[in-house]
Amino acid sequence: MCEVLEVSKAGYYRWLNREPSVRHQYNQGLLAFLREVAQQQRGVPGYRKLWKEAVATGYLCSKNRVQQPAAELWLPFLYGAQARLPQAIARHAGVAKPAQPGVYGH
Repeated sequence: MCEVLEVSKAGYYRWLNREPSVRHQYNQGLLAFLREVAQQQRGVPGYRKLWKEAVATGYLCSKNRVQQPAAELWLPFLYGAQARLPQAIARHAGVAKPAQPGVYGH
């Protein structure tokens, strides 16, 4: 593999065993913070709200830096929220029993 990539074996192993970069460590800390805030808020907070929380806590980051990990982090929650959405709408509208998914009056 080293021959194909035209790198030395020593260089490859040095790259393989290197320490994580400062930016990578910072991003991991930010991601852990975002998870914690999401669990505290018991839902799917928007990235703007998360960004404000992060800045207030002392993280130096832009909205875009929060938006991408937030989108990846909330994907499982979004599917769950979509599954509960018809029931929530039906409760709010006063319908006794919401329609079953895939059943159209038959």
